[in-house]
Amino acid sequence: MDHTAAISQSGLCGRPGAKRVRIAAQDRSRARLYRAVAAAFDVPVEELEGRCRRADVALARQTAMYLARVVLAMTLSDIGRMFGRDRTTAAHACRIIEDLRDEPRIDALIETLEALIGHQIAACTIGETGR
Repeated sequence: MDHTAAISQSGLCGRPGAKRVRIAAQDRSRARLYRAVAAAFDVPVEELEGRCRRADVALARQTAMYLARVVLAMTLSDIGRMFGRDRTTAAHACRIIEDLRDEPRIDALIETLEALIGHQIAACTIGETGR
């Protein structure tokens, strides 16, 4: 039995299965974010969590960290853990992308990704609550 099943069956989370549903929704949101950023930057999804320091991969990873903060409202610590890095690295990535948004081309790309990911998550959430 996985840890989410153990928590939900133990009654520690309000209603049976609530914790498992919340974690599954977070995982789907993160997967959507990864896929959207990887496609936009034409890098493999695996590279976003990897150690590659190539400029194109680093920019994609920094963008994904920024979007996790802005769209998914994750804490810097959670973002760092998600990418196998420190919270200060996540904070640095967010600052880099905020600075790069002064460039119209980058700003347009980030706006598009924010809208796309936000729309996908909203559609998923509506679909889950409609059951």
